[in-house]
Amino acid sequence: MLEPILNDIHNQICGQGRVKIKYMFKIISNNLSLYRENFQKELSRLRNKHIELGYTNVGPHVDDLLFTIDGHNSKIFASQGQLRTLVLALKIAEIEIYKQQTNKLPLVLLDDFSSELDSSRCFNVFEYIVSANLQSFITATEMNFDTGLLKESRVFNIEKGKLKC
Repeated sequence: MLEPILNDIHNQICGQGRVKIKYMFKIISNNLSLYRENFQKELSRLRNKHIELGYTNVGPHVDDLLFTIDGHNSKIFASQGQLRTLVLALKIAEIEIYKQQTNKLPLVLLDDFSSELDSSRCFNVFEYIVSANLQSFITATEMNFDTGLLKESRVFNIEKGKLKC
């Protein structure tokens, strides 16, 4: 469900790159029933260690997602700007799925969202938030794009430690 929405949004933000998501099991398995079986075995085998640790270190909470862009592992080949774009697209995709599943609009919190993004990507993210009519609280160290989208927004500036409206 996530991958096609993520691709659409990623392309809206940056206009390039096919994103693929692969679920990376920490427990070796080829299918879900084998995963369950191996998971049970690992839990039993490591039971005493987990009691000593106070947590389990096997299971879905330690699995990972591998994101590729045009077939390249994003952890290895993506620039900081590409990674930031991918993360923002992922967050927006999560919002879209949440809206579809609940018919509700979430509150969006983005801290220092513009770091490592060029002005067109910043504008595209803002454009999405405005067009989706999302209530949001966004922090940024600079506004490096046309702020015409913000006419309906309340903008606060902090200069030298003082709040300016």
